[in-house]
Amino acid sequence: MSSISSAIIPTKFACSMIKVAEAQGHDIGSILKAAEMPFDPRSPDQDLPEYISADLYNRLYQRIMWTLQDESFGMLPQIKSPLGSFRMTCLMIIHCDSLGDAMVRGNEFSDFQQALIGHTPTKKRRLYTETPDVAVFELPSYRMVNDELTSDGILASAHILSAWRRFCGWLIGNAITLQEVNLPGETPENLSRYQKLFNSPISFGSDYAQFKFSSHYLKARIVQNEDSLKTFLRNAPYALLAEEVSSTNNIITRMRKHIGSEFTKDFPSVEEMAGLLNMSVSTLRRRLNKEDTTYQKFKDTTRRDAAIHYLKQPELKINAISALMGYDEPSVFHRSFKKWTSMTPGEYRIKLNQQDDAEEASA
Repeated sequence: MSSISSAIIPTKFACSMIKVAEAQGHDIGSILKAAEMPFDPRSPDQDLPEYISADLYNRLYQRIMWTLQDESFGMLPQIKSPLGSFRMTCLMIIHCDSLGDAMVRGNEFSDFQQALIGHTPTKKRRLYTETPDVAVFELPSYRMVNDELTSDGILASAHILSAWRRFCGWLIGNAITLQEVNLPGETPENLSRYQKLFNSPISFGSDYAQFKFSSHYLKARIVQNEDSLKTFLRNAPYALLAEEVSSTNNIITRMRKHIGSEFTKDFPSVEEMAGLLNMSVSTLRRRLNKEDTTYQKFKDTTRRDAAIHYLKQPELKINAISALMGYDEPSVFHRSFKKWTSMTPGEYRIKLNQQDDAEEASA
């Protein structure tokens, strides 16, 4: 996930939320003033920017969320989400072992929440395997939404699918590559907007909004915990909707996506990585040189960052972290970690605990 200072949100998201609040009779002027919005998206004479900062969007979102008492990001006004719904869903699934278990539990809890407030779907949210290699995630269907299908409604479904895809990727520490996206309605004129959301083949005219992905992701281990969830929730919803300001062609970013969060297997060789990136070894080395690094430094930095991430989870013993990092012998992990940080894993964990204690004391 991007940091909130380096992310942007499509202005259309803000406009959609404002329309929802305005349709329900709320004072939009007061909302915009409280959110310190520098312009009024309703002004017909205003040349609106295509994007706004994630920080500005968060302020607006928080203000409208509390005004509407609805946590659905203003995407589907017919189907409200009580405040705290997303947090409770996260807490229900964060301790699952695998992504597949988490998605099933999240679906069950979401459908239960909607039924409690009278929004029983005509077809519930589903996760199923179409073939042994292909899994399908499908949004619920509501009669009132289908009867009033609009371009905004289709776009809302697309953004919800995209948000769930990003959230699932966050859970396992690895971006999920989609094989196909199916959406209801007719093919829109602004197809590029949808392609930018998913970067995968998209078809329209489907009975349900769904995406298909490799079933191997369902077995991926959940790497987040309640501590990392607190940080994630502080930045919601930008973390699910934001687009990076920096180029997605950054070579380090692209390599990290191929590595993912599975460190029990050997890293790809430089030749294998070049093949994954569709470039020659010499081109890859030249690109890395421009980033002032080498492939070996990239591997060491990636392993170091992953090890530090695990050390921040107090329930994980250091020997368990060694195994998660793919080391057969804990002593080898200790030597490697000391080479990366000049400290042993135990010393580094003590340092982290001292920093946490200092922060709590100054709070």
